[in-house]
Formats: sequence, structure tokens, C-alpha cells
Amino acid sequence: YHFETMGDFGNGLQPCHEGQVSIDQSVLSCSDTMTFEVVDLDLNVDPQAVETATLFVSSTTEADSEAVVVTETGANTTGFRGSIATTAGAPLGDGLLQSSDGDLLTLTYHDADDGAGSTALSFATATADCGGPTISNLRVTNVTDQRFTVEWDTDEPADTALDWGKSASLNESVYQGSAVTQHAVTLNQFDSCGQAY
Repeated sequence: YHFETMGDFGNGLQPCHEGQVSIDQSVLSCSDTMTFEVVDLDLNVDPQAVETATLFVSSTTEADSEAVVVTETGANTTGFRGSIATTAGAPLGDGLLQSSDGDLLTLTYHDADDGAGSTALSFATATADCGGPTISNLRVTNVTDQRFTVEWDTDEPADTALDWGKSASLNESVYQGSAVTQHAVTLNQFDSCGQAY
């Protein structure tokens, strides 16, 4: 029998010579930055130097992979990080990962030695969510003589933006940056019998 104990390179125990890839995000938009890492002791050829390696990223839309150079996080760390921007559109070999809503995004590492003398592939995946939220159940609640609340739901977490006004020109706006699925904005700037849009 032949076996090798595992190593801890900062992300918990994992094989020392069998490269492991990971993507930081599980869901990305079509105008995002995918960040990722590969850990492989074999890539750390010179313990005194910060080294580089190449990973490949593809999507359902862009099946021909984009090559991405990853850089070691420090001398002798064996962890290599990189990123690629996602964008909508037709596939091009332009250093960007073209993707569409619902695409499977795949990160691939071609491992020259899996620790047993064989070549291997390591994969990690994420999903492209480029469609944006769908708004439903729009309603006005808690109406009093001076205030009311506008509420709505979205089918996925989203920020909150409401354009409103005392005339149809909607010259006021409210923005809340936290991502939620149940949205509520209370407006308290009205006089009795005032008009709101």
C-alpha cells in the first residue's frame, strides 16, 4: 500500500499533491468578477519565489475556455489566486468570460501529477444569474394622514429603489442597499389629503 497524509494550506485538510480548485462565489451576475484559487504543493517549485500557474474558465455560453494566470499568494504558500470578469454577449477569446442567465461556469485545473504519478483534472462550478429579480405583490399599506408604506416582493435578494413624488414627475427617490426579498419603504412627508405618486 502507498498513501500520503494530507496537508493544511490554510483551507483545512486536503491532498498535498492532488490539486484542488475552488470558486469564491456560488452565483455570479453577467457583469461580475469571478475569484478563485488552486492549492497544489507541486506548483510550489521554488519556496523562495512567488510563482504562477494557469487555470481554465468556461461557461455554457463560452465553451472554449479562457486561460487565466493565477499567482501564488506569497512565497511558499502553495495557494494560487486569480480572477476573471464575466460579461454578457457572444463568446470571444478576449480575457473575459461571456455568460448568459442560467449558465454553468466551470473552473478547471490540469494537474500534471495527482500525487500518484497520474495527470488529473480538478473542477469547481458556479452559476450565472443575469436575469435580475422579478417584482411581485406591489402594494401600498399603513396609509395615515401623513405617511404610507410601499411594499413589494422579489423572487431573489435585491436592493430597494423607489421613485416617488407629489406629482407624476416622480422627482424623489429612496435607495436601500441591503439585498432582501421583502421590500418596504415608508414615506412620511405628506399633509392631510395629499396626493402621492
